Amino acid sequence: MLYDRSHGQTTQVYGDNAIPFEHGRSRKILVQEKLNTVVGIGGVGKDLVVFELEWQPNAAETMERTKSSSENLPGGYAENPRLARTVDDSETVLPSRRETRTHTPGHLQPKIGDANAHARPLVTEDKT
Repeated sequence: MLYDRSHGQTTQVYGDNAIPFEHGRSRKILVQEKLNTVVGIGGVGKDLVVFELEWQPNAAETMERTKSSSENLPGGYAENPRLARTVDDSETVLPSRRETRTHTPGHLQPKIGDANAHARPLVTEDKT
């Protein structure tokens, strides 16, 4: 489906096989092989940009064409090595235990009072 959601309704289909948008209805039409394949967009004549849709053959036809064309090449069909697929069947070895780092410093002695104060022995006087 082709939807014309432009504000000025500036999309149109052209060609021998075109069935144009219907006036007063929602701006959508069916686009498929051999039907509404030339589309114009923009401008007063709705043809500022015109392009033709080309439908690719199905997968079986594509494989046949590729096979027949590769047989006609003088060295056969050569794949691009950059696009070659690789197979890696090796097992992934997981680590035996989870490695984590300590987020807190080691054992700290709690400090009470002023950091500059030193502990003094408590002296009691004996008044006998």
